[in-house]
Amino acid sequence: MKTSFLPSSASRVPPPPVLFQHPLPEDWFFVLATPAVRRGAHGTEEVEIFQKYCPIRGEDVAEICRIILMRILPAVLERDIETFASSLTMLQHLGFKRLEVALQHKIVRELFAFYEKHEALGYGMSSFGPTTFAVVQGRSEAEKLAEAVRGFLEEKGIRGAVCFSNANNLGAEVRVQKEH
Repeated sequence: MKTSFLPSSASRVPPPPVLFQHPLPEDWFFVLATPAVRRGAHGTEEVEIFQKYCPIRGEDVAEICRIILMRILPAVLERDIETFASSLTMLQHLGFKRLEVALQHKIVRELFAFYEKHEALGYGMSSFGPTTFAVVQGRSEAEKLAEAVRGFLEEKGIRGAVCFSNANNLGAEVRVQKEH
């Protein structure tokens, strides 16, 4: 049984193999909001948090695996945005992610509540935050939600960056140009 856990930035273990890769539908959009608050844990602080709170409960690991394998992956294959998005939301309340969210500035949880109120299909937080995301269907829904989030942050007196995008299903591309 594994006895120590480190964030990927501090681990010497190679990344795991890719087990699943499939393009997301073009009309699935992600609204990203990065409030200008303290950046999530990183460096020594992040390592200390891992050492203090890991391993997570086996029940949480089992539930996370079930959500990923029985809900998220099939939802991608079946182009079921509702199940995909709601499953991402479920993950925010389990295991280490629950801790990451709890350690954030309160605006993160307020953004989650805002997304729910504005009928985002799902939401979450990127790594240790503070960037949050909401899942919507269609560019026009993404534009509307992004504008509403900008207004929400402004109303709260918090600066931040808000944008939206669909998935880049092609990945990074490197071009090499030969000198003549």
